[in-house]
Amino acid sequence: RLANTVMNIGIVFHAQGDTAEARRHFEQAQSLRGSLLDRHPTDPKLLRDLAKADYNLGNLLYDTQEHAASQVRFQAAAEGFERLLPIQSAIEDRYHLSLCHDRLADLETEPDRKLGRWQVALSGLEQLAMQNPDVDRFRAASAAILIEVGRMELSRENVPAAQAAFDRASRLLSQLAAADAAPAYRRDLATAWQGLAASVLAANPQQARDYLTKS
Repeated sequence: RLANTVMNIGIVFHAQGDTAEARRHFEQAQSLRGSLLDRHPTDPKLLRDLAKADYNLGNLLYDTQEHAASQVRFQAAAEGFERLLPIQSAIEDRYHLSLCHDRLADLETEPDRKLGRWQVALSGLEQLAMQNPDVDRFRAASAAILIEVGRMELSRENVPAAQAAFDRASRLLSQLAAADAAPAYRRDLATAWQGLAASVLAANPQQARDYLTKS
């Protein structure tokens, strides 16, 4: 309980923009939980709290541009959520595991390793979306990753792969935008269409113009 209280105080500090105090509280909470892990190595609540705290610390360090330290925390969080899968697999654990892989992809500098992380994240999110079709955020997160995949493939001049990624993203976002008028869905859909326009421009300028008109 003490660790959770300290962590919640850290979350408040982070929301207020006080990253130094947030980090201090996050690390204190982790220290308290870590002292219990040897005695309770398979306790699902403890493992979940440790993984979530590493995820929170990873985001804090990402925001402060401490990318090497952030990468360590996201990797620890991913390993924590993976340990939970055979013990007590919850939807939120699987979702956060995919988010960890997405963040690790952002922090990866080698293109093929970056793409591999994104594929792991997408695989998890697609399973969640299939099993929970009424939860929009799984499809929205998948679409956001697919847009990043498309951009990277376009920068590598892998046009077919870029077009496929942007097309998958646009299909997901079209479904979401049709059911919900949230501005974020329309904005991301426009981005996907712009990516499709860039992908087909050389081969089919008229189709590219059509995509740009829709965006």
